[in-house]
Amino acid sequence: MRLTWKDALATVVAAANVAIYVAFTQGADVPVIDGVRGAAGAILLLGMVGG
Repeated sequence: MRLTWKDALATVVAAANVAIYVAFTQGADVPVIDGVRGAAGAILLLGMVGG
């Protein structure tokens, strides 16, 4: 059984979500995710792409 391109995309999106969460909790100085709303919005948008 091999991974499809959809599986690969979902894996990349999930990794990006984890990276955003870790950057937010560590207080990274990124303009988009400097607040709770920005981080939640970015994770929501990535979730809709990977879903």
